[in-house]
Amino acid sequence: MQRKYNLFNIILVLIIIQSLLNPSLVLANGSLHRLDNQEKISQQFLNEFSTNDQQLTFIIKLREQTNTGEVAEIAKEGAERSRASLQEIEEVKHEAVISALKDTSNESQQDVLGYLEEQVKAGNARNIRPYYIINGIVVTATKEVAEEVSTYSEVEKILANETRYLHETTKTDENVSMQNAVQNIEWNIDRVGAPEAWSSGFDGTGVVVATIDSGVDWEHPALKEKYRGYNAETGKVNHQYSWFDAVKEKNKVPYDPDGHGTHVTGTIVGGEPNGSNQIGVAPGAKWIAVKAFGDDGSATDADLLEAAQWILSPTDEAGNERPDLAPDIVNNSWGGGKGHDEWYREVVKAWKAAGIFPVFAAGNTTLNNTGGPGSVEVPANYPESFAVGATDQDNHLASFSLLGPSPYKEIKPDVTAPGVGIRSSLPNSSYGRLNGTSMAGPAVAGVVALLYQAAPDLSIDQMSEILKNTAIRLKDRKYPGYPNNGYGYGLVQAMPALTAVLAAGKEPVTRIAGYLRYDTAIEVSRNGWNSADTVILTRGDNFADALAGVPLASKLDAPMLLTPSNKQLYAQTLREIKRLRASNVIILGGEVAVKKAVAEELKKEGINVRRISGNSRADTAALIASEVSPEGIDKVVIANGYDFPDALSIAAYAAKAGMPILLTESKKLPISTKAAIGKLKAKQTIVVGGKLVVNESLMKQLPNAVRISGQDRYKTNIEIAKYFGITNKHMYVATGKNYADALTGAVLAAKNNSAILLVHQTIPEITSTYIKNQALERLTIFGGNVAIKAEQENQLKQLLAK
Repeated sequence: MQRKYNLFNIILVLIIIQSLLNPSLVLANGSLHRLDNQEKISQQFLNEFSTNDQQLTFIIKLREQTNTGEVAEIAKEGAERSRASLQEIEEVKHEAVISALKDTSNESQQDVLGYLEEQVKAGNARNIRPYYIINGIVVTATKEVAEEVSTYSEVEKILANETRYLHETTKTDENVSMQNAVQNIEWNIDRVGAPEAWSSGFDGTGVVVATIDSGVDWEHPALKEKYRGYNAETGKVNHQYSWFDAVKEKNKVPYDPDGHGTHVTGTIVGGEPNGSNQIGVAPGAKWIAVKAFGDDGSATDADLLEAAQWILSPTDEAGNERPDLAPDIVNNSWGGGKGHDEWYREVVKAWKAAGIFPVFAAGNTTLNNTGGPGSVEVPANYPESFAVGATDQDNHLASFSLLGPSPYKEIKPDVTAPGVGIRSSLPNSSYGRLNGTSMAGPAVAGVVALLYQAAPDLSIDQMSEILKNTAIRLKDRKYPGYPNNGYGYGLVQAMPALTAVLAAGKEPVTRIAGYLRYDTAIEVSRNGWNSADTVILTRGDNFADALAGVPLASKLDAPMLLTPSNKQLYAQTLREIKRLRASNVIILGGEVAVKKAVAEELKKEGINVRRISGNSRADTAALIASEVSPEGIDKVVIANGYDFPDALSIAAYAAKAGMPILLTESKKLPISTKAAIGKLKAKQTIVVGGKLVVNESLMKQLPNAVRISGQDRYKTNIEIAKYFGITNKHMYVATGKNYADALTGAVLAAKNNSAILLVHQTIPEITSTYIKNQALERLTIFGGNVAIKAEQENQLKQLLAK
């Protein structure tokens, strides 16, 4: 007993010492708690309880939070390694974020939930609602329950269920006309440059934008056909997963007694089918909505958490979740309070990690927030939120638009958009003008929809930077610097932003690479083909069949994919064939090259399989040649079937010209090759490589033979380029020491009217000179850093920069 008592004293002393060293650690009810320099439960909240029996709703925020950004990044890396498509990567990230959030909440909420359920039985608590999006629990309970829960070590703090509001708006005189009467386009839509984006083919098609607001009059003529739950072709509507009512009676049909949400939605997507009332920035996008605000424009924190979680993973009445139906963008024209209040920050982080762009209106001056520096409201002032201020028709900052900086010492708002005299949809098929940052936010949400359509692979951070960097710089006497805490980075502009996102993936030197050569072939396919009726399949460990197959693949507009010769079909290759929706696969080579089991597996998938195979590589090349030019051809290419770099250099040129590639030995012309030349009625042969590759005596057996060669493979590569000529300012680059990447890439090069340059550990001088003389503007590397190192990539960048 004495030893235990002494041990307890020692532990207690250690805790006291630690608490002195770190005053944010205290002992409460036998548990060690971190208070983060503030009480877990405020006295102000406790004072709200008028009696011991009174029950108030509050939020229990748990200490453990998920690093959703890190989870998403890890999931993305794993998906990329498995050669997932862009859409698959986004889905994997989204689901990983939700799974991690649920795991965290399930593990850390158990004890607290157990206690609350006991208090429900005792009559001291009710309406327990656990949420994973912030790892918190909403409950209605007594003061004693709140105090007891605050002692749990896993609880970070107790938050009052505060009320937030839609940003107040004011009406503008209907007689004031700011509309472009000729094109029927509202001035604010024109001011952000949306019409020019439409004429360039970007109207938000394929993008889904959500609003958390007062609801939407879904049958408004400017909105009905833009509602995701409505099928314009059949006239049928299904509100599941496209609408959620977080307040009152959980109405199953979208409605909006306030009008705020209908106006906001109109500015994002609105426009009537006959082309009138073009009130939306992204008329091709679809909208979905959550009603979190009541008829008086207010919402509780609990309702907003419920809305936020539904946005992350839309859920039907039966509780079935569909994260794949989550929106791309969520507009929030609401807020409440200024300064450092992070009650909703984990929500915004989760949205961003899952790929949902969070737009927030900066807020308007009110009796409770009279503006001034640092007045931008929560949650718009979070670093993760994209905050929008309001300007008028003269591009002046609206008098009501709240100001930065944020409590995180960042410029806020991020950008501005028109928010004065904004005409948009209102309930009962009407229209009206309103003022407010609530009207500016949705204009930016619409511009983001245009960007998503143009470049869905860009990250939210990339899009945010582009929106800021392409905005029109706005300054005035009060805000002479740039950027500033009035206008942010300026007036958002659709077309410059679109141009920037389209160029973002077109750096001078890019790379197409996979983990293995089989994966690189898949990446080449994805780079060039959205779909393909036919796929060419060949072995990945020997290249003669693939080399001869390049012209056939080009003729059929078929990507070339690889599989190991000694194994089953490479799993990711099969996935790519399915993505392409290919109905035919042509296997090059015999069953030693590509196993019979591979063909059988493809047939089980309902794919037609045909094999082109001879007794030797030369025989196979001859059979391929007869399919490339069944009617015969004047010119054919002759290449050594056992030495690949020279043949590789000519593959794309031969494919573009429709010339078959026939194979030979260095000193002996195979019988099948000689027969093929005769069958094709070829009048000329182009021999690639020097005399050691194709002997001079062999040349004499060929009709009108022309040799293209250099002192080494790199000089031969350039001599071939000079012989055929090329006007394209974009060429491809591959290593001259390993050939798999370049062979499958040759099909893509031919498709894009280009060709391949070979390099080694340094860029050969002759290649450097060719790049400069041709004034090339872009280069795409085939293969990863093992094939072509970063140093070589930098050398290529320097060559293009000169």
